[in-house]
Amino acid sequence: MPLTTGWIYNQINCDKYWRSEVGAIHRTLEEHYPYPAVHAFTDRWSAFKKGRLQHLLSQYPQIGIAWLLHYYRKTAFDVMHCHFGNFGFHALPLKKHLKIPMVTMFYGFDASRLPKIKPIWTERYLELFGKGDLFLVEGNHMKATLMKLGCAAEKIRIFHLGVDIERIPYKPRRLYEDGTLRLLAAGSFREKKGLPYAVEAFALARKDYPRMTLTIIGDASGARGEEEEREKRKILESVTRNKLQNCVTFLGYQPHNRFIEALYRHHLFISPSVTATDGETEGGSPVAITEASASGVPIISTWHCDIPEVVIHKKSGLLVKERDVDSLHKAILHFIEDHEYIEQYGSTGRAHIEAEYSLDVQMLKLAKIYKNMEKGF
Repeated sequence: MPLTTGWIYNQINCDKYWRSEVGAIHRTLEEHYPYPAVHAFTDRWSAFKKGRLQHLLSQYPQIGIAWLLHYYRKTAFDVMHCHFGNFGFHALPLKKHLKIPMVTMFYGFDASRLPKIKPIWTERYLELFGKGDLFLVEGNHMKATLMKLGCAAEKIRIFHLGVDIERIPYKPRRLYEDGTLRLLAAGSFREKKGLPYAVEAFALARKDYPRMTLTIIGDASGARGEEEEREKRKILESVTRNKLQNCVTFLGYQPHNRFIEALYRHHLFISPSVTATDGETEGGSPVAITEASASGVPIISTWHCDIPEVVIHKKSGLLVKERDVDSLHKAILHFIEDHEYIEQYGSTGRAHIEAEYSLDVQMLKLAKIYKNMEKGF
């Protein structure tokens, strides 16, 4: 898992009710995701960690699944949980081999982008929906997406990606004595994150209120090659064209704890997600938005996928149309014109996250989902 998918780790590591073993193709960033029971194909066959063999494995994950079939032949399990729809399809032989119910969670690109760039996945998902037992989604938008792909509504359950509110305490935000307002954005440099629009909106807002800074956490990871480099060029070009070099700070990728620390140094979190030209979406909602809201930061985002379920418009944040720079600009000014909105929206956001997105609440819900599957299989 890369640094941006810690929410999968939470589902495994923070489960107080079930004991999990992890079967994986690769194991990465073990120092960030320590877990005692991980069995990865490339740990056994290290030649596949680089070069042509690595490329072959990325194209044909069935190779790793075949090894897991052999590895788990004598081990008893109650439920299998697959993360991402494409992996769920490839894992169908493992489900058949273990003779247990399987739940698959869809997150974003697997449902929105993959079937569009590779139509064969439309057929594959129909097979997955027929043979799989249950499918988890972050909200009603993703549920509708799966139904359009052919999944029966009765097989779909909404499961929020919970955040550890004990490790993200609420702290009210107030402007600094000199009146400086600090904005934070975070995300991979991919089109769906909409970061160029955040920079353009910041540039407009700063003309109205010069005592403002923007911090960006993230970078081009290399996973999407030219797409990420193209987004990075757009972001940097926007900074240069608007002469923002002295008020925009790039921190690159940061460990999760550094992102949480950064939240408390800022007054607003801006995350203007969009539907990419290739069809990719957030699917549900970025977990960074949930964590930011839990910390007490008001959110500026878009009417995109399941973000409106996390951000309560005009109560815990402001939502605008995708790619609408002027409306993003006005949303920033909303908090400048009346500073009390910063603390008011932040407090409401924290209460909403505690009620609907607490990790403890969601892990209990997941445990019940597993139990019902075990009973009903």
